[in-house]
Amino acid sequence: MRREIKERYSCKRKRDYVTALAIFLFVMMIAFQIYLIVLLPVQIKNAETLEINVARETFLTQMDVSRGYFRYLKADAPLAKGEMDLVRGALDRMAQFAREHRDDLDLNQLNEMEKMRRMLHSVISRWCKRDPETGAMLPPQYYIRSETIEPQKYVRMLEQRIRSQEEIR
Repeated sequence: MRREIKERYSCKRKRDYVTALAIFLFVMMIAFQIYLIVLLPVQIKNAETLEINVARETFLTQMDVSRGYFRYLKADAPLAKGEMDLVRGALDRMAQFAREHRDDLDLNQLNEMEKMRRMLHSVISRWCKRDPETGAMLPPQYYIRSETIEPQKYVRMLEQRIRSQEEIR
């Protein structure tokens, strides 16, 4: 009975290269599907890990570049020195934090720290501007300025207000 069914319903075919190719392609298709299901997510995770590692190294390199500008800067006034010390201290603390917690920082935290680094670097670039035509260093532009008040001028203004209020009474 079994033999009759096999003879009646089965395909009579010799083993040739077309059959071997069909079997090979079928096995390859199954292997590719297993690859897509199992190994591709692992490779994507590894690519994300690589991306974050590149971002970390790029951030630390840029941080060192920003900190390197201080070798060439000289403060000409105590307030300017204070401003430079503030920026240098902020960059040093950021770099120290980034190196200590390098493996714990995610991409969002690195982006936030990079925004802060760029802001501080823009402050540094105000101190290092060059004349585009001659290439000579321009006077640094500091955010902190010393202003003086002429007390005599304000004393006169106050006296005038007091006199005008006395006249109104």
